[in-house]
Amino acid sequence: MPEAYVLMGKCLDEADACEEAIEAYEKALILDKANLGVLYSKCCVMSKLGQFKEIQDAIKPWLFFGQVHENWEDLVALFLESSVALDSVQAALETLNAIIHKVGATENLNMNKKLLEAAC
Repeated sequence: MPEAYVLMGKCLDEADACEEAIEAYEKALILDKANLGVLYSKCCVMSKLGQFKEIQDAIKPWLFFGQVHENWEDLVALFLESSVALDSVQAALETLNAIIHKVGATENLNMNKKLLEAAC
């Protein structure tokens, strides 16, 4: 039951047991691979640990799915933040332009694009 692992992950995260929280979220994802809310929570914890490359690897398969999933824009924003943390502002902008070209622009995507363009 993924909900139990999600709750465990949240509690562990709040207790700053980040590695254990990630493990709990991973177990939840094994049971529900397409749960982008769980993936987002896992990636937020990974961000605390500075695991930006791992965040990109986890999110990349979902970048071009569009808004069919509830937490999709949050994942895109986290992917872009991890790119910037890896000193890849230009790469983040190129990825975002590809996403907009494939799935269409949204208010949040356009806002992220303006921020990245200003940082270039």
